[in-house]
Amino acid sequence: MNRSAVFALCAAASLFAGAAYAGDANFATSRAAAGPNKMPILGPGEYGTNADNENNAGTGVPDGDMGGAGAPCVFNTDAYSPIEYNITLPAGAAGSAGTLHMNVWDVDTNTDPGNPEVDKVYVNNTYVGTLTGKDNTWGVNYFNIPPNVLKGGKNRVKITPDTRNPGGGIWCVAVEWGIIKVTPTTPDIVRAWVSPVRQKAGQYVNFFAEVTGVFSAVTVYNNAGAKIVSLTDPDGDKVWSAQWKIPAGQAKGDFKFTMKGVKNGAVVSTWPAIKVQ
Repeated sequence: MNRSAVFALCAAASLFAGAAYAGDANFATSRAAAGPNKMPILGPGEYGTNADNENNAGTGVPDGDMGGAGAPCVFNTDAYSPIEYNITLPAGAAGSAGTLHMNVWDVDTNTDPGNPEVDKVYVNNTYVGTLTGKDNTWGVNYFNIPPNVLKGGKNRVKITPDTRNPGGGIWCVAVEWGIIKVTPTTPDIVRAWVSPVRQKAGQYVNFFAEVTGVFSAVTVYNNAGAKIVSLTDPDGDKVWSAQWKIPAGQAKGDFKFTMKGVKNGAVVSTWPAIKVQ
């Protein structure tokens, strides 16, 4: 069913507020009347785009679902739904926290309280929030991006329209531009643990350290300050790990260790001793 048929059916059934559908159907005319609304000038630590640069397949080919004054109002029934685009960040942004803000059109948050528009937003497949707005109106939305989501290179922003009505083609949304502002994250070990917590001498335990920021090494030391094992993070998920065999002659009782994160040769974060029984 095409959009015109959807509008006619809904109007005839008196299911939804007509103003919302008038805005969606006449989007091109309304957008032209609004005049140009260019992407803001980027400040320090800000990176963005007002041109489509990605498709649903993730092959980097624009599919025309966002960008510029001609950004289409996308229904979830459109072939190019969901909306997606890439924002390229420098390598040093990896692991940092940040904010995403973007200019969006016609988010009918309050037009129909019984069936409000719900457009979900993701950054690198991590859910960051839901769009808010008004019928026939442009507005800027802001979302916090937690640490360890952003990466150096392409960062994919995805907006899934009208998630309350999958396949229904009820509400549409347009995205004109998107900007990520990077907030440098101080390297830190935010959580450290060992598994199992009780183990016999001569058997193996696994050390884990969840970190923020970028480390060149994460190392475990015993209570006397001697190195036990170096952790690694081969998949880049900010959880470093290593397996260690408890020496056969290790005395029974509590075994304390300390994890230290190192960046550029200097210890920038330490973790208090954790008991292994």
